[in-house]
Amino acid sequence: MTFLVLAPSAVVRGQTPEEDAREAFFTPTAAETSRAFAMAEQAIQERGLRATGPLYNISAELHRDKNAVTRNRLVLVTSYRYSGDVAILSYVDLTKGVVTRVDAISHTNVHLSEAEYLLAKEKALTTPKVRQQIGEYLGQIQVEAMVSHAAYEKDPLFGHRVVRLLFKVPSGGYLAQPIVFVDLTANQVLIDPEPNHSHAAVPSAQKH
Repeated sequence: MTFLVLAPSAVVRGQTPEEDAREAFFTPTAAETSRAFAMAEQAIQERGLRATGPLYNISAELHRDKNAVTRNRLVLVTSYRYSGDVAILSYVDLTKGVVTRVDAISHTNVHLSEAEYLLAKEKALTTPKVRQQIGEYLGQIQVEAMVSHAAYEKDPLFGHRVVRLLFKVPSGGYLAQPIVFVDLTANQVLIDPEPNHSHAAVPSAQKH
């Protein structure tokens, strides 16, 4: 099994009050995010894109329409639908209270939501074989997650929502075993799978 693992930057710098204020201006508030999610979900339903099975809201980001005359509060909502392995992008105008556009994209990399991360983590850590291999570090580890995206249609995991879990110990290193993938689409925990699939691992921010 081949992975492309991208490590996030470890550089952390302080920000000036002006930079903090600017970042806050370009970041949706909790209330705006909640409203944008609700509007996106309604638009997805109205456009017949909901389908059956899980659908998670992944992110809400402010964006600008360069061609717009006025500076409305615009939010791009990214959602992920398990049925069909579909990313749904909803363009929400909070100022006007409308969703101006909804795009559906199949089989593309989409980051993990917090809810999916917690579900994958719970499934793995309640699996006896995983607990046995973690051994003495159980209760001390930090669990990190990446989306594992199957690249080829013949791969049995193609079109599935698969999460690769890494187990970080207090010393800062990672356990070599177990190698754990959680297939959220099939509701399965895969341990030390055979190396006959090709995947690209997309880093996610979840670390607990």
